[in-house]
Amino acid sequence: MLEKVSKQIYAKIPPIILKKFFRKDQKVYLKFALIFDFYELPLVEDAIQLVESCLTEYKVDASTLNVNDFKFTYFIDCEIEEDYLPPDIDIICEESECLQSLGYTSLMEIMLFPKNDEKRVEDRKQVEKLMITGVQLLDTILNQLKNDEKVKHHLKIRSDNKIIAIESDSLFISDIYKKISNELAKSKTIRTPYINILKGIDGKDKLIITVNDASIVQLLIRVLT
Repeated sequence: MLEKVSKQIYAKIPPIILKKFFRKDQKVYLKFALIFDFYELPLVEDAIQLVESCLTEYKVDASTLNVNDFKFTYFIDCEIEEDYLPPDIDIICEESECLQSLGYTSLMEIMLFPKNDEKRVEDRKQVEKLMITGVQLLDTILNQLKNDEKVKHHLKIRSDNKIIAIESDSLFISDIYKKISNELAKSKTIRTPYINILKGIDGKDKLIITVNDASIVQLLIRVLT
């Protein structure tokens, strides 16, 4: 979702620098995302306001969150069901424009992009802290969505996934994919995540992996650092 927005953000932020691979600096771009759907579809406007209320504690401006000295640019995206009408709605007009204007959403995505400003994240400990902070922030947001009385009354979340997307040159992404797959094959305790490579343009690919288990986050940190 919002691939065009992702590209615009990546163009404005400095990459994470990994120094371990191929004896050279390896530039990567990270995205942390929380994706969830609903038992009952909420109105888009209401859903966005409720999600925004869960971010207030960390906001430093309209599009930036600050946690553990890391800043994240965030976006909220919605998948709109134009033809959906809840079964108990009172229809007061028959014009299609009236019905479509209600705007219900079936799926939402909260995206976090590390915003490093002039500071480059390249030290192993910095990379590890960033990865843990990003996933912990997703956890915190999800817990608030599920446990805040007002929010959970209106947003009845059915399923959710936490995701990390890593974008870099295709050779590096392929190498990372193989390393992760080998680690998973050797492990008897790690629950296998969803993992996939999305082919891009200009020699840039993106690795997508679910990080619903803390052991996957640690595995990813080991592979990247």
